[in-house]
Amino acid sequence: MYNHNDISKQWYQERARETKASFNLAITLATTTAVFGLIAAGSLFLGNVSATAATTAAGIVSGVTTRRTFKLYEQTSQSLDEAVKVLLDDNAECVTAVQEDPFPN
Repeated sequence: MYNHNDISKQWYQERARETKASFNLAITLATTTAVFGLIAAGSLFLGNVSATAATTAAGIVSGVTTRRTFKLYEQTSQSLDEAVKVLLDDNAECVTAVQEDPFPN
């Protein structure tokens, strides 16, 4: 037989793992954007590309990754908040049930 608290804990841990993975992906996207920006700046400095092309490319990559990063952050934050709410509600129900009848038949 499964213990309700163990299932809740496992579910919360899975949500936390998913949140951490999403955060790591967001950091990776931000780092990739920074590296791309540096490469574009270096290419511009060396004269390999025009200022317009470097600025446009850096702007597009930055805009896309920033939008995706914030969307990931919002989704994972909401998911974790919901997980905490459910876990707290479940624990409150268990405490109430025990308080009402500590020795059920």
